[in-house]
Amino acid sequence: MVTIKDISKLAGVSIATVSHVINKTRYVSPALIKIVTDTMEKLDYQPNLLAGSLRTKKTGSIGLIISDTSNLFFAFMQTYIEDIFASYGYNIIVANSHYDLDKEIEILKMLRSKRVDGILIVPENTDPTYMENVNKSGIPVVIIEREIPGANLDSVLIDNRNGSFNATEYLVKLGHKNIGYLDRKVDKSHSIERKKGYFLALEKYNIEAKAFDWLDAPITRITGLDCPIPYSPVLENAVIPSEERIERGILEKYKK
Repeated sequence: MVTIKDISKLAGVSIATVSHVINKTRYVSPALIKIVTDTMEKLDYQPNLLAGSLRTKKTGSIGLIISDTSNLFFAFMQTYIEDIFASYGYNIIVANSHYDLDKEIEILKMLRSKRVDGILIVPENTDPTYMENVNKSGIPVVIIEREIPGANLDSVLIDNRNGSFNATEYLVKLGHKNIGYLDRKVDKSHSIERKKGYFLALEKYNIEAKAFDWLDAPITRITGLDCPIPYSPVLENAVIPSEERIERGILEKYKK
């Protein structure tokens, strides 16, 4: 098995220099980095990541918990997150909760046991207790795209209200007066804020709101919705879907 001592000897540099290149623990000139990395490639050296993590107490991995990667919004989010963290030398462990509260807790436990360096989560749970416990254990937890009132956690949020407002206003400016809004019966912050944006836009232009909230069945990953979308002339005219898969369900229902 190739060791850093072998690399040091062949590259003509100190063992400490090889170690710093591998672990990124100190500045090493670009020229020396190239010599060391070329030697590592020549000898087909694979660093022992487990041993390295024991020394540095860092695993170089970040946990990402999302609802479902078949949702295009989350798929794009995952891609950007992976690219950003890769530029800093981190790997991403992606897990799908599939909108299941219990599964989300199990994933958090798994990532905690792996001692990841941090966790990004699009939470299904509105009770932040377990996430806060993980955070207190020394693994930073950051909430994405959801707001949990009272949670003592950092979060990165999207302006859902303004996005929905702009989408609704766009339809109004196209001349639509009969605009529906289709959502599931959920109490998550993103859903609430998107609905508020819809109502505010119509209120601004004195248009009657025609919201539909009766889609309380779970979303599937293939057809868009488990429950069929009832026919409505409002939805056939103009509609704001609360999320991408509801949009797919509407297009399937009303395709010509």
